[in-house]
Amino acid sequence: MEKSNYSSKLRAIAKDLSEYIKVIDDKKSLIKFVLSKAKEKKLVILLINDCYYIKNENSKAVLHLNISDKINQSSFIEIKEDEEISFETNLNPTEISGILSITMLLEEGINNFDILLTNNYINDYNKDFSVLRSVIRSKNIINLNLNESDCIAESFASHTISTVGIPINRKEIDEESFLENNLIYRISLKNIAGDNFSNDFNNVFKNTIKMLMTFIRKIKSKVDLDVINIEGGGKHDKTPSYCFVDLVCKNEFENDLLDVFYLFESEYLTANLKIEPNLKFEIKKIDKLKFYPMTQESYNHIASFVELSLNGTFSVDSNTKTTISSSVLIKVRTSSYKLNAVMIFRSLSEESLSRMLEQTKLASDINGGEFTNRLSIPSWQNKENDLALRFKDTYDYLYKSNLEIIKTQYSLDCNLIFYKFNVNMISIGVKYKQVDMINSACDFKDILKTFSLIKEVLFKLNKNLEWRCQKN
Repeated sequence: MEKSNYSSKLRAIAKDLSEYIKVIDDKKSLIKFVLSKAKEKKLVILLINDCYYIKNENSKAVLHLNISDKINQSSFIEIKEDEEISFETNLNPTEISGILSITMLLEEGINNFDILLTNNYINDYNKDFSVLRSVIRSKNIINLNLNESDCIAESFASHTISTVGIPINRKEIDEESFLENNLIYRISLKNIAGDNFSNDFNNVFKNTIKMLMTFIRKIKSKVDLDVINIEGGGKHDKTPSYCFVDLVCKNEFENDLLDVFYLFESEYLTANLKIEPNLKFEIKKIDKLKFYPMTQESYNHIASFVELSLNGTFSVDSNTKTTISSSVLIKVRTSSYKLNAVMIFRSLSEESLSRMLEQTKLASDINGGEFTNRLSIPSWQNKENDLALRFKDTYDYLYKSNLEIIKTQYSLDCNLIFYKFNVNMISIGVKYKQVDMINSACDFKDILKTFSLIKEVLFKLNKNLEWRCQKN
């Protein structure tokens, strides 16, 4: 089929998906859109522990796509027909691209691959995938969740989730008189570019929680304040997208607080204009006292831990300049007696992982905290590289250029399911651009490139089987 026909078909599928998500009901989801296309082809669909396994006529490979996004009334996919046709969406563009590639392969009548659709989140690590092991019909796993183009990943970082609890002591107050003499304010921060899942760990990015805690520390150095509550987090295992701190000041210091807030806000916005153009601080008065104020000593311990916690790239390969290990403070929340923090560590090296964990435990111990490892999924390296080499050779054949084989920090979608399986696994995807803080765009030509590469690899896997049969 001509490239123009492929482009037209992709446009039609994208428009179909766009129309599908416009009408919301409880029975609709992105996964069910793919299932509907499989049903049209009369393929067998198995439901296994919230995973859908779709059986084709035969299976030389399994295409795996993790779809975590849920559609709602605000969800959209808009086709942009400029010089280069693309789509814009407020959903995960990598997942949308994967859906389009799978649907294209089904529409083309290619019948030598199975499909595995999952919807795993960070809190699904205890799922039992042992039944799935007996159902999968090929050792060749092609994951479609990579946020890069013109490369494939065959090495996947370990994924470790740890929690830290920092104890909090609170002041004894008479609430009625306290509220008469004090005001409660909430200072919040959002719209940091680093909270987007497209961000590369090789880049230095800001952490909403760490930035706001530094901001609060500067304000406290100028105005007498007590901290009540701290909360920050985001979507699943991504860099935090919001953080706020509730604090109290005496009535007579209200103007001082506002003046200092706007002064430091201006300084931060000016200093971060190039790398964080959408940075947004807010201050507003609130009426509710969720907790009594924490003591200065407790605040100091919390501020110290947040400052000492690791964030971003920890170690880099000196030859390739790619990230070996990284970490991120993804969530903090205070209760009446403790600050609970969640951290994620990703590493391709056991040594680097041990160093990150040791440093974080030390930061916790210094501040009287309790450090606990909650989950540890080991790193993955294929025992055989046949599948990766097949992709590399095919890419060279199609595009007369070199396909880079990388090691990736984005490993959860693959490792969570397959780290106990005897499979050969690669991850492939498309690169996209951020339109604003919510919306992303992806060019059709990049999706078609990925589709064509997978299609040709599947064809060669079939030819390889035929050659073996003739030889025997």
